[in-house]
Amino acid sequence: MAFGAGVVAETAVYNALVRAHDAITSRDARLVSESRLLAALAILTAHHASWAVVRRPKASSASNIRRVKELIDARYAEDLSIADLAVAAGLSPYHLMRQFRRQIGLPIHAYQIQRRIEASKQLLASGLAVVEVALDVGFADQSHFSKRFKDLVGASPASYQRCLRG
Repeated sequence: MAFGAGVVAETAVYNALVRAHDAITSRDARLVSESRLLAALAILTAHHASWAVVRRPKASSASNIRRVKELIDARYAEDLSIADLAVAAGLSPYHLMRQFRRQIGLPIHAYQIQRRIEASKQLLASGLAVVEVALDVGFADQSHFSKRFKDLVGASPASYQRCLRG
């Protein structure tokens, strides 16, 4: 692979790199950071790299992606990496990300966040404190958890818990 220019002036590449940088410098989960970085690199290479040799990725089956989905379901609270999941699937990280999104309908990091939120609903229903729920399901802190919860559920975790209590 080679790049023709030393400077790339493209809005799509810039925006993808900014999203990756924000995820890396914030307290987002590793899957979010790695997914955004790999997506930015994919855009950069697709638009600006020339390839001397084109290699076809290994064919993936639904069972490879199902294995990754089951791994995330079982270990949703852990700070999983794309590399760990790619090894489990027997695919390259890029190919895994594309196939997961194609077959599941969500990026890997979004699926993990969704899974964490679903688990948090059960813990909130059991009466566990919001800060404990945040840490138990794998968020770095309560504010990060609350933001993601509100984005997906439409209410803050505390409001959700109050509604459950009646």
